[in-house]
Amino acid sequence: MYIYAILPSSALSLGATWLGWALAAFFVLGGVVNWIGTPSARADYARWGYPRWFHYVTALCELTAAALLVSPFTQIWGAALAALVMAAACTTVIKHKELGHLPAPAIVLVLCLICMLGNLI
Repeated sequence: MYIYAILPSSALSLGATWLGWALAAFFVLGGVVNWIGTPSARADYARWGYPRWFHYVTALCELTAAALLVSPFTQIWGAALAALVMAAACTTVIKHKELGHLPAPAIVLVLCLICMLGNLI
């Protein structure tokens, strides 16, 4: 009976590890795009009223989250930072009534929270 009590927890941990790696890849891509500051990304930030340099702040947060997500020792902190970034993205698009942009950050936010939960169990 002891073995059955361990299996669900380890399965959740393994799932959180794989989810963390997938999220890390997503945030590396997002961080690079934000660091480069593509014309469309810069236009979005300007339309939302953020300073011209704010895409660098977002990129640093995303790249830091990605770096933290790849280690099992820091994955929960990476998921927390990534969740904060996605919560800010959700808040921004809701505030500016651009609800067509809401599903992607909302889904990633939920995945970040699942990753965090998987690391707590």
